[in-house]
Amino acid sequence: MFKIAVLVSGSGTNLEAILNAADNNEIKSKVVLVISDRECFAIKRAKKRN
Repeated sequence: MFKIAVLVSGSGTNLEAILNAADNNEIKSKVVLVISDRECFAIKRAKKRN
């Protein structure tokens, strides 16, 4: 299993796609870190998903 760090800056649609793919075992990975240089909706998505 790969550990993934995701850099975000906006709404987080790519982050959501990665999280969904991991949840559905489409990719054998786990998002372990989400980084942004500002508060954005993607950070809220990440917090919601822990």
